[in-house]
Amino acid sequence: MLFILPIVGMISYISEGKGIHAGFFVTIFIFSLLSFYLLRVSLWNTYGKEELVFSKNQCTYLANYSWFKDGVKTETFNTINFAKNPIGYLEDNNYTLVIEDFNADNEIVCVTKMPEKELEKLIRELKQLQNH
Repeated sequence: MLFILPIVGMISYISEGKGIHAGFFVTIFIFSLLSFYLLRVSLWNTYGKEELVFSKNQCTYLANYSWFKDGVKTETFNTINFAKNPIGYLEDNNYTLVIEDFNADNEIVCVTKMPEKELEKLIRELKQLQNH
């Protein structure tokens, strides 16, 4: 990936007999961080999914990138409410799911954008599952 470029540059620089500099290691570190970030973004855009697990008065949120999992968040709710949060331009009609408790400051905000009609259908299904 991107961190290979500074390594190749360092090897060619050393093979010319010019020595090792501390800047090589700083550059490798910066490119490694950039590579990791780009890997996360590409995995999320390709395989990413959000997993919500409901149990009694708890909800656990997990961001699954396929190769690794991140963003585990567990909240305890007295009363679970589902809402929609507008995202982007209003004319695009994209929303994200918000799971909240009116009696406390607990909330889980999902990041997946959905059209309004699909999200309303999901909220109805979640409320039906919650009542059972």
